[in-house]
Amino acid sequence: MVETPQLNPFRPGDGVPPLVLAGRDHELAVMRQAVSALPYRPSDRNIVLVGPRGNGKTVLLHKVPEMADDIDVAIVSGAYAENPSTFMTNVAATIAKAPTLSDRLKALIPNEVKVGPAGLGLGWKAGDVRQAGEDIEGFLGRLSESAPLVLCVDEAHEIDSRTFKGLLNASQNIRGRDSRHFLLLLAGTPKLERVLGGARASFGGRHERLRIGDLTRDSAAQVFAQTMASTGKSFGPDVLEQALDMSQGYSYFVQVLGKYLHDLAEAAGRSLVDRSVLDGATPLFERERLDYYGDRYRELIALDLEETAVALALKFRGHETLTRAKALAAVMLTTETRKDARNDLERIQDTGFVWNHDGVNFSLGIASLASFVLDQSPDVREGIEAGMTGLV
Repeated sequence: MVETPQLNPFRPGDGVPPLVLAGRDHELAVMRQAVSALPYRPSDRNIVLVGPRGNGKTVLLHKVPEMADDIDVAIVSGAYAENPSTFMTNVAATIAKAPTLSDRLKALIPNEVKVGPAGLGLGWKAGDVRQAGEDIEGFLGRLSESAPLVLCVDEAHEIDSRTFKGLLNASQNIRGRDSRHFLLLLAGTPKLERVLGGARASFGGRHERLRIGDLTRDSAAQVFAQTMASTGKSFGPDVLEQALDMSQGYSYFVQVLGKYLHDLAEAAGRSLVDRSVLDGATPLFERERLDYYGDRYRELIALDLEETAVALALKFRGHETLTRAKALAAVMLTTETRKDARNDLERIQDTGFVWNHDGVNFSLGIASLASFVLDQSPDVREGIEAGMTGLV
C-alpha cells in the first residue's frame, strides 16, 4: 500500500487561498453583508479592495462565492481586458462555463456570444470599441435583471479607461435609476485609487473602500500556529517570534517561510519546529525573499523611480508613517519641479513601494524592501542624504 505523503499546508502563490485566513474579519464581514442583502434590495455602494501586491486581495475575492452558497445571487468574474468588448467576452465566458450559476443567467448568453476560430466572442466588431463601451450598461443590466448579480473584477487597476468608466457608470445607473440588485466588487493595487480618481465617472468616491495591508503580529502568529497545527506540528520557544520578525506580517512571506519550516520539520520527522529547523529554513527563505526584492528593485529602475524610492526609504528611517507633505518633500529632492515630485509620488504608489494606507498618511509596502533598495543604491543614497541635511 502506497502511503499518502504529508502535504504542506502552507500555500504561497498568486491568489491561492491559505488554509488559515486571519486578520480579515472586518473585510469579510463587509463583503458578506453586501452579498447577503443583495436578493432583497439594491446594494447601497460598491466595494473596492486596494493594497500592495501579496497581501491577499485575490484571496478575499475568491471567498465571495462561498457567501452566496445559500442565497439566490449569481457571482461572475471579470478580468483585465484591453477594451470593453473583450471585457464583456470574459464575463460571458465565466457565466457559460460555471456549473453553479442560475439557468436564468445562462439563458442570456447564447444570444450575446458567438464561437468562431478565435474562440468565444461577443457579437461586436473587434474595432468597434465605442459601441461596446456604450453597451456595457445594457449587457450588465440584462444580467442583473435575470438574477441578483455580483461582478468581481480582479486586477481592476489594469482595465482600460473606457471599460472602467463604463463599469462605474453602469453600476450606478443599474443600482440607482433601474433599482436592480447589482454589486460591483473591484480589487487592485494602490494604482486603483488613481484610476478611480481619473475615471471622471459619476461613481466618484462613493464606494466602500477596504484597504488590505500587512497582517498584525497577532494575526500572522495565528496563521503560522494554526496552519502548522493542521499537520500536528507546533513551534518551539521563541521560534514563532523569530518567524514573525522575518515575515514582517507580509502575507506572502508568511506562507513562504511557513512552507520551508514545515518541509524541513517533516523531512526530519519532527513535530516541533525548533531552532535547528528555523536555522535550516532561514537561507532558503532569504534566497526567495531576495529574489522577490530583486524583481521589485528592477521594476523601480525600469520605471525611473530608483531615486524616488531611495529618497522615501531614507525619509522613513525611524518612522512607520509619513504625512503627504513629508513624503513629497523627500521626493522633491530628486525632481526639478513640484509637479514632477507629485507625479513620481503617485507613480511609486502604483508599485506598492509606499501606499496611502489610511487615506491620509503613507507607509512602506514592505519595510525591509526599503532597506534592500538602500543597500543596492549606495551612490544614489549618498547624494540624496547630502540633500536631506536640515530637511524636516
